[in-house]
Amino acid sequence: MRDLPTFSDQKGYVASPATVFDMAKHTSARDRLNWVILRQQHAGGPSWALKHNGQLIALMGAYPLSDHTAETWFDVQTNAGDHVL
Repeated sequence: MRDLPTFSDQKGYVASPATVFDMAKHTSARDRLNWVILRQQHAGGPSWALKHNGQLIALMGAYPLSDHTAETWFDVQTNAGDHVL
C-alpha cells in the first residue's frame, strides 16, 4: 500500500501521509504506550490528514493485516461536521 498525493483547494486540504505530530495531537498521545501504537500505525500503512483553514479536523488510515486485507481507522473531530459530508 502506498500513500496518495496531497489534494488541496482554497480552504481545505488532504495531506498524505499524516504526520506523527498531527496524529499525536489529535489522539492526545500522552504516554509511552500510546506513542508506540501511534508510531506503528503511522509506519504500517497509508494515512491521511484532513485540514480546513489550517485546523486538523480528521485523521484516517489503513493498517495492512495481509496482502489483501487492511484494518481502517479514523478519528474525526466534532467540528468536522461543517466540512465533511
